[in-house]
Amino acid sequence: MPGEITFKFRVKVYVEVGFWDLIAVSLVLLFTLGLWVIGPPLALDDFYHLSVARVIYQFGFTPTWDWWEYAPFGRPHLYPPLLHVFLAFLTSIFHGDLFLAARAVKVLCYPFLAFCFWLSARGFIGKYALCSLVVLLCSTSLFLMGCMIMPATLVLALTCLLFHAFRKRKLWLSTILMAACFWLHLAMPFLTVLALLPQSILEGDVKFYLKMTATSLSTYVPWMIHVLNHFSWLHSTNMPLELYVPVLAWALGFPSLVKEFKCKGETVYGFYLLALTPLLASYGHRFWVYALIPISFYVGVTFKWLNQMGRTRKIGVILLVLLAATSFTWTPTIGKPATLPDGRVLNAGFSLFQPTPLMLIATWPQERRGLLTRDSMEMWMASLWIVGNVPPWQPVCVLGWMSMVEGDMITAFSGRPTTSGMWLEVMKPELALLVHGYVADHGVVYVVNAGLKPPPGLKPALKLNTVTIYVRENAWQSQDGRV
Repeated sequence: MPGEITFKFRVKVYVEVGFWDLIAVSLVLLFTLGLWVIGPPLALDDFYHLSVARVIYQFGFTPTWDWWEYAPFGRPHLYPPLLHVFLAFLTSIFHGDLFLAARAVKVLCYPFLAFCFWLSARGFIGKYALCSLVVLLCSTSLFLMGCMIMPATLVLALTCLLFHAFRKRKLWLSTILMAACFWLHLAMPFLTVLALLPQSILEGDVKFYLKMTATSLSTYVPWMIHVLNHFSWLHSTNMPLELYVPVLAWALGFPSLVKEFKCKGETVYGFYLLALTPLLASYGHRFWVYALIPISFYVGVTFKWLNQMGRTRKIGVILLVLLAATSFTWTPTIGKPATLPDGRVLNAGFSLFQPTPLMLIATWPQERRGLLTRDSMEMWMASLWIVGNVPPWQPVCVLGWMSMVEGDMITAFSGRPTTSGMWLEVMKPELALLVHGYVADHGVVYVVNAGLKPPPGLKPALKLNTVTIYVRENAWQSQDGRV
């Protein structure tokens, strides 16, 4: 009609899905289903991130001062908050059920990493990305880390997608992915930036790299200023090296990594391996685990190369059968025995074989399924008593064999501040002395592990199997009888 303006939008979505793609997606879905069935238990890092999410959910904003740890003094809160905000958002959707939010994240993080890695590898090497995925899914340590609530796992996943978006020169997608990484983790995103710099120089497009990095970093400026203002609180924890070498992955992947650098082929994952090396100085074990991502990528490159070599194609078939066979049973691994989330060690001593993640899921004991283990169950029960008897502002003194973890357990379960804290990268000696003095002389409520002696002047209020709650005898009481 005259004078009428019509807008037409046409969107075409075309994805070519092959047989090997269906197998890859099926593997990811299989792991998702398996993790949902076993409900991996809450583990070390989970409690710190859940405690932050609990505070954000309770107060409705992201704090810059951590008052719920090392109470009553606190410390700067420097951990980038994107995952914590997401957990708090899920908690609100689930009507305050932080456990359900935690289970959703724990179940989906590892499959999300596997899917993003496969999708990225598929963009580089096509159908051979399935070989890379199978190798990645054979890593016990990466699986156990992926089952924990760890922002670093999400950074690894988004980095894989970023590599492919960067190669395709998709500026806005690359910028969004890089910005999300900055808001997830304090250090890992800068390793990604470090890896992309030589890649952009090699490809002769430094301008795109600078534009993407500057734009994504500009979104992070507010939190970066906050971190820089409290930079003196940060230090390295110098974790042990803890060698971890999946033999098949390195034997099949490392030769192709060298070959691709010589012929200037697919090098971005190789640059990422080099960028990860600073972790050797502070988080040695994490370097070996995270290094499996670029090494697994080059395993797919190896199979692609073998398939193109004619006579060596039979060797590729034999190796592929061997790889598939070990993915369901035990895989040769040189390194420290893997520790399950509930504290069980898979093998004693220096192991040469480790059960694969598929085998772990298939043989997971029925009595160890679910978020709460025996130890965390007692802290949960203690937290129920604390919620009913302790004011929200009252610091809870924690005396335990792993008090830094147990303090975050109490905060995650109850929302109460405690005198301990887990993220030791943010700490000053004088703070530890102040907290020690408060615990010794001024605390009101104490959670004490069996075998540890509480300070004098306390009386027991609740005794569990391995945990006892004490209160100071001269503590004030409210009209309703609460401590």
